[in-house]
Amino acid sequence: LVKMSSPLACVETFLQAKKRMAKLVQRIIEEKRREQRKSCPRDVLDVLLEDTSQRLNKEMISDNLIDMMIPGEDSVPILITLAIKYLTDYPQVYESLL
Repeated sequence: LVKMSSPLACVETFLQAKKRMAKLVQRIIEEKRREQRKSCPRDVLDVLLEDTSQRLNKEMISDNLIDMMIPGEDSVPILITLAIKYLTDYPQVYESLL
């Protein structure tokens, strides 16, 4: 007999991998929060953490980072949106690009 892998086994593997990735991302978020830099953001996580609109909780930040790591249909629009937000929040950076 040939052993067939169950679709549910694939789903379980995916969910376990997602949990491990979420834990890693949460650890990175906590390290960044402890740094508390006051200079211009250096990466996407800095921009997300500096968002003062109170709309982004820890889980939303984590989900956004994971979405950007996994290629998909939403990753490019998310990065473009974050780039525009960064440039509007830091006009000096925008000016340096001109």
